[in-house]
Amino acid sequence: MLQIQILKVLGAIALMVLGSSMAQAQYVSMSAEYHEANGAAVNIPHNQPAVICGASLNSLPTVADARCMGARITIYQPAMGPLRYVAPANGVPNVNGTIVGGLNVGDQFTIPTEWFKQIPATTPTPFPVGGPVVDNAVIWISTKFTAALPPAARLVSPPGLTRVMRAQGTGAISGQAGRPTGAPGVISVVMIPAVGSGDTGTVTYTEGPNKFGGTMAALLDGTSRLFIKSAGFDALFPTIYTPVLATQPVGNASVNLAERNGMGWDYVVAGGQASGAIFGLSGTGIVPCASGVVPATPAGCNQPPATVPGLGAIPLGPLPAATSLKHVFPWTTGTITNVVHAVRGAPRTFTQTLTVMGYDTTTATPGVRNVGLVAGSYSARVSGPGSELNNQLIGMNLSFTPEPGATVALFAGIGLLSVMAARRRR
Repeated sequence: MLQIQILKVLGAIALMVLGSSMAQAQYVSMSAEYHEANGAAVNIPHNQPAVICGASLNSLPTVADARCMGARITIYQPAMGPLRYVAPANGVPNVNGTIVGGLNVGDQFTIPTEWFKQIPATTPTPFPVGGPVVDNAVIWISTKFTAALPPAARLVSPPGLTRVMRAQGTGAISGQAGRPTGAPGVISVVMIPAVGSGDTGTVTYTEGPNKFGGTMAALLDGTSRLFIKSAGFDALFPTIYTPVLATQPVGNASVNLAERNGMGWDYVVAGGQASGAIFGLSGTGIVPCASGVVPATPAGCNQPPATVPGLGAIPLGPLPAATSLKHVFPWTTGTITNVVHAVRGAPRTFTQTLTVMGYDTTTATPGVRNVGLVAGSYSARVSGPGSELNNQLIGMNLSFTPEPGATVALFAGIGLLSVMAARRRR
């Protein structure tokens, strides 16, 4: 009789503990990945292949997907085209494991230091990190970067709070100086252009319930190379040298990971880009990718010939280095839209739009929570005599499932107590 009573008490305690653990922070298993988009959707890292992530190329995804970014490509077309929903098939992965978090909508969670990482030099990925870009002045990009997220603390001052995603409330938010207070709503920030730029733009946050999100930096290091082709290049040189391409390294060779996105509200980070080079191909053809077709087709399209930038290409001059001030904004489960009205010589004024949507949901499967975190930024860029505005987004998909370890340990303890009770009865 005593044994039965003890087991009943232990069972009641187990139910209370399990019920409590579902309602507050606990250990949960997390799988996730992220990527960034620059300008008119040049993905960083450019992990191939690019895929249509919406219901179709020009429509929203049918399931919540924070990596499915809509981009309106206007580099080559004066008329406003439709949004295109494309993403790299593979994002920067996380180290699958256990974090401190909650399984209910709105529960806060902490992402451990450098929980996401991609190091091509030492950790080969099963997909190529370079390939064609469709409908863009950047026609091909190789991105053998070291990408990581988040750091233990910011690399620049003020340090601020990082890595904890939570309901932000309606008052002042620690670590996000300048963020508007009050209830969640629609907040638009006017972009500050570089001196001499005629570009204009806005970053608009439509915040979700409780302003859920926080601050943590996405990091990037290393150098990569992009190939730029435009009618503007061709027009500057005799036809004997056309088509004309430019190459420019992206990133830096520093041992320090550079901060990219997600650190705070209109938080400013200085950056730069090394000088590149302009080459004439003397009639060597480049097979263009079909417009609006994803994955890129035909095979080998937009790929510069092996002569660039090696033997056989004709050097035509340097491409100036660039400096920039990057204005970054925090992570949210809401919606972000970045719009840049780009002036590239009268009367050519184009509009570039990037948009992405976060989420926080639970599934029909008990205890499974899916979260999409997104953040926006823009850069005021100066290169040689010119200056311009560029827009950027970052999106992350996370899936939380119950961590069985704590439950197993609990019931193992109950089993041990049951054995002890039985022995005592005998």
